[in-house]
Amino acid sequence: MELNWSTFLLEMLNFAVLVWLLAHFLYKPLQSVIARRQQEVADRLAEAAEREQQAQTQQAQLDNRLKLWEQERQQAREQLRQELAEERSRKEQALQQQLEQVRQRDEVLQQRHHQTQSHQLERLALQQGARFAGRVLSSCADAGLEARLIELLLEDLPKLPEEQLMEMRQQVAEQDLRPNITTAFELQPAQHEDLDQALQTLLQHPVSCSFDRDPDLIAGIKITLGPWVMQASLQDELVSLAEFAHEQ
Repeated sequence: MELNWSTFLLEMLNFAVLVWLLAHFLYKPLQSVIARRQQEVADRLAEAAEREQQAQTQQAQLDNRLKLWEQERQQAREQLRQELAEERSRKEQALQQQLEQVRQRDEVLQQRHHQTQSHQLERLALQQGARFAGRVLSSCADAGLEARLIELLLEDLPKLPEEQLMEMRQQVAEQDLRPNITTAFELQPAQHEDLDQALQTLLQHPVSCSFDRDPDLIAGIKITLGPWVMQASLQDELVSLAEFAHEQ
């Protein structure tokens, strides 16, 4: 086969033109596209690296926040535990105080109950004693006992307060008061005279006494002079004993 140089040259020219066309219209745009794509990939890689860095930073911040939140939760739990313990202690103390107050109140009520019972028993005993003493004294009352009570009263009259004696003497002199003498038994004339003389000496003024009987006195004497009453009788002693029993 014989080589045709003209055809070979044309083929070479066509190939050169083809290579130029490929290089100009295909390779350069392809290079540009590849470079752009590589740049995009690099940018995306950089962005991904940046995002990963941000994610790691955020993860670290989140871990730190979780640690802080756990610490705060532990502190809040410990504080709540302490507050609950303090509140329980306060309530226990308040309950103990209430129980102590209730116990003390019960003790006071029991003591008052015992005292009331004791006072009732004492009052009953005093009342019974007063009634017994009244029966005994009533059975023992006679003119001789009454005479002794009259003597005791006459001995005590000069011992009255001086102010009272001065007022009695003044009213007797100004109003001519007449003493009334009451006894349980009938008095003898000599006793009348002794009483008249004793009252005249006490009042420093002539007096005329009136005499009455009152068996309720049991034994004794009661002298009434205006607003004043002076007496020494078993009835008076029994009344005083009954009043004492009532007061007790």
